[in-house]
Amino acid sequence: MHALAARRAPGDWRDPLAALVTDVAHALNAHHGIGRVSLGAIPASPAWLGLFDRILGLLLAGGVEPQRASWGCDLIVFHIDAVTYEVSVAHTATTPARGQHPPSGDGPDALQNVLDSRHAQVSIEERLAGLVPGRYPHLAAGTAELTAVPAAARLALGIEVLIGGLAPQGRERERPPALLVEGRGP
Repeated sequence: MHALAARRAPGDWRDPLAALVTDVAHALNAHHGIGRVSLGAIPASPAWLGLFDRILGLLLAGGVEPQRASWGCDLIVFHIDAVTYEVSVAHTATTPARGQHPPSGDGPDALQNVLDSRHAQVSIEERLAGLVPGRYPHLAAGTAELTAVPAAARLALGIEVLIGGLAPQGRERERPPALLVEGRGP
């Protein structure tokens, strides 16, 4: 058993991990522009290393196999990066579309304001409502669901999908497919 996994009670990992990821995303969104920092580089500051260690410890405590947990940690950080990058780009836009001002707000509000601003910039509700159902049957039928999701629910779904996909679910989930590990294509 991995040393970090031994420190936590089994089963007590999904909610604390989801809360940690949510808190980190909101904290980073309070600092406009920070979402651009870790993309394209491996963050190795003490703060980032501490975050990686906490995420990895929670995954291991949940019984996730160490190699899968390590890659999972990387995927979770990519998700955090994507969420904070989305907010960062919106805040640093020099010429927002259609006379819009960059969205304001920090933490949880920043993500919602960015989503609202993006929807307004492309008039997404109008575009989806005007779709021809014969050409875009699924989009036309799902317009309400596509546009009504609050940003917090969208963030929570991303975290839920990542955590659920990493959770141990039997022997077939213990290691990735050989093609991915060896770097060969299909």
